[in-house]
Amino acid sequence: MIELKKQIKEIDMLIEKQYNINNEFDYVILDGIVDVEKYLKSDFKILWILKEPHDKGEHGKFDMRHLIQDAKYKTGLNPNMKATFTNIIYSTFAILNNFISWKKIEDFRENNELIDVLQNIALINIRKLPGDASSDDKEIENTYNAHKLLLLKQIEIINPDIIIGGGTIKHLYTDLKLSKADKKTLTKFENVNNYPKAYFTADKKIIIETCHPAARVSQEVYCSNIINGVKYWHSHMNK
Repeated sequence: MIELKKQIKEIDMLIEKQYNINNEFDYVILDGIVDVEKYLKSDFKILWILKEPHDKGEHGKFDMRHLIQDAKYKTGLNPNMKATFTNIIYSTFAILNNFISWKKIEDFRENNELIDVLQNIALINIRKLPGDASSDDKEIENTYNAHKLLLLKQIEIINPDIIIGGGTIKHLYTDLKLSKADKKTLTKFENVNNYPKAYFTADKKIIIETCHPAARVSQEVYCSNIINGVKYWHSHMNK
């Protein structure tokens, strides 16, 4: 854990240095493992890869990890985080609780303890600067190409068992060494806008490419696709 925290500190410094070049905001929104101890103790280490923080520069510099750590209010989830993090909470909770079906998960508006599962994840954005509600995919692609060595190093340090991309894996496809041979067609997936796609890698990881968690998709469909995909992978990964 000590070594991991040291590596995180080093990559944070490199990200701030590189992303600050020609940065219109003069700051970087850092991200990564929310709580190192809880992440390492989880049954599965889960990394969500999204496009960019939705902020538009209104709140100045902040750290995604701190935002997530403080996501739980007495009244429930931080209202500004509901659009993106509701599906992340339910999908992650199910995976870390023996693949409970979406239908059996409590509503976190009734039991806000479910929000605590966010402490177990890692989350990174490709573009680590404030963005609008709708991302410019070309800008995300350009950002990835400009900073991919750092992003890939960040992923290597996080070392997840499960990667879930919200419309982002297409940018990493080649660098993650994915191929059509790795792609798995999972019968329980319900196709939504040609998502999701799943890849089983040689080092026994699963990479799921789905739409952004804030997309206008049925919550049951979105979460169940992820839950069922990971459940299938887990049942087959040692065969």
